[in-house]
Amino acid sequence: MRTTLLTPILLCWSAIFAFGNTINFKPKIKEFSTPFYLVNKLIIVQATVNQETGWFILDTGLPDLILNKRHFSGKGEQYNFQEIHGNSVSASRITIDFRYGGIRLKGREVMALDLNHLEKKTKLPIKGMIGQKLLQKYELLLDYEQKTITCFRLNRKGQKLASTMMPSYPPTDTLSFELKCHLPVVKMKWGGNLFRFGLDTGAGINLVAPKQSNLLLNSGYKVVKVRLLNMDAPKKAVSRKVINAAKLGNHILLPMKAIPCDFSAINANLAGKDLDGILGYEFFKQQKVAINFKQRKLYLWSNALVEKQIFVQKEEQ
Repeated sequence: MRTTLLTPILLCWSAIFAFGNTINFKPKIKEFSTPFYLVNKLIIVQATVNQETGWFILDTGLPDLILNKRHFSGKGEQYNFQEIHGNSVSASRITIDFRYGGIRLKGREVMALDLNHLEKKTKLPIKGMIGQKLLQKYELLLDYEQKTITCFRLNRKGQKLASTMMPSYPPTDTLSFELKCHLPVVKMKWGGNLFRFGLDTGAGINLVAPKQSNLLLNSGYKVVKVRLLNMDAPKKAVSRKVINAAKLGNHILLPMKAIPCDFSAINANLAGKDLDGILGYEFFKQQKVAINFKQRKLYLWSNALVEKQIFVQKEEQ
């Protein structure tokens, strides 16, 4: 049976929050849009560190900005810390200036780790990863159909300062979400019950906790080898299954590939109610999605392809 490789899915280290004060440029750009590339189901964008532009992964499952230690070797204070599974990780602390679109940081102290595994999977010189902390003052609009990311600066009440780049038609649904530490969490109706799923653009496939895995449908998808939640763990062969007939609010979701995963370490080490799963690429590709981190609102717009597929499914029943 043929196997394929799946990029490591979720990088969550509480130590990322342990740095000093941040000095920010005052933002002058109220809204901006940038293109992105999908490589192994990861969002790849261009950003600049100390006037040097390179490739970054945008990952809402990551708490903060981190750099690839390989491209910043010999810089900053060297130290080790324990990640959530208890493994020791070597890192550096580096003070940088950073720019992504209209987001500018000056004198920011960040962590640099070995991200060589991501360079091997993407075959790109990955300079770092952009996490949730850089995006929390924005409403983030993700359009996988057009492959664009649009950021809208928010005021103190979470209202957009400009909205000329918003879709011309209203969202099909609006949902509230909670946070588990830095991770947005929505309630998904599935199998007659509501479950708590985190939203993570860095997840190449959806994850489901063992207690809910009996709801997964078998499929003809190939077996994959994957590191789950821990980049140092050995790869494990798992069968891809399907989340079927799930809904967010009134928003009908198409069948999504998923695999079972143990969430005990994540649930124990990240503050907030326990997760039942993670929604990643398989969810985001289905529709336009906007995340407002200040108001904790999620907006969904069905794209034409999804609406057509749902219509055909209803006709066939």
